Amino acid sequence: SCLIPAAMSNRSLGSPAARILAVILVGVAAFELRCGVLSSGGGLDRSKPRASSTSVAPKLGDGCYHIFLDVGANIGVHTRFLYQPDLYPMAKRAGTIFDKQFGTSAMRNNSDICSFGFEPNPAHAERHSRLAAAYNRRGWRYHFVNAGVSDEEGNLTFYHNGDEGNEEWGFGDHNLKGTGVPVTIPTIRFSTWLRNEVLGRKLPETVHGSYELPRVVMKMDIESAEYRVLPDLWFTGVMCETIDFVFGEFHPWDISYKDDAITGRGGLILSNQEAVGVLRAGVKLFHSFKDCSSDIIELDDESYLHDGVPLP
Repeated sequence: SCLIPAAMSNRSLGSPAARILAVILVGVAAFELRCGVLSSGGGLDRSKPRASSTSVAPKLGDGCYHIFLDVGANIGVHTRFLYQPDLYPMAKRAGTIFDKQFGTSAMRNNSDICSFGFEPNPAHAERHSRLAAAYNRRGWRYHFVNAGVSDEEGNLTFYHNGDEGNEEWGFGDHNLKGTGVPVTIPTIRFSTWLRNEVLGRKLPETVHGSYELPRVVMKMDIESAEYRVLPDLWFTGVMCETIDFVFGEFHPWDISYKDDAITGRGGLILSNQEAVGVLRAGVKLFHSFKDCSSDIIELDDESYLHDGVPLP
């Protein structure tokens, strides 16, 4: 397993920014050593897809040539941008990414692409069920996961923050106005889910579109959970093993994660003034890892917030 050693206390490294940057450097070095990417042969082979023709246990990703991970899906409009781009001409940011990563709409075929939507808000669950039913009837594989993503499995308290007029785009673990309505939601460890359901998936025997290589692309808008999820994806090696491209939003919010009572690890405190800067520095260091081809950019596409297009 490509995991970093638990040899560094985050209390010994000064400021929160210094702690997270130092741990990132140790994590990158440990990933290099444990994954063998510095062995003879020059590291990971970027020319090979992150999938295989065989796998031991069935995976949700089996039979998917391309995969789109809509992490923090809200009402699922990004999957609609992908599958029905002609109906969403103003979604230019997301559309440009999909065209570059998966091929243009003229070259790709929706039956080759699986989309997985992760959205913990129970208010949106029925919408996603209808979306999945409509697309699956057309042979387009959309799978909804009604859970939050994190660096561990369990439950968290999220808040309905009174922004129903904006499709509750602020639903998350921050009580933004002090008047939020709490609800307990289940969380999954996203790195584990990717290993279990995507990494090493069986590629389809027949492909209907025209592509160079299979791709896994993630959109991330998870209301500050990125400060948990991204380091876990980096330091477990799962991002480099599984995901080709990530785009999403970095939230400038106060971050306060408590240390584990037993191990003393896992804690992180960042002010809203420093949070995004620290995460951007982490991304910069991640990109300096030459034997990983995964890419991360800050980009948000809030067009068609309310959708407004009837389901097929």
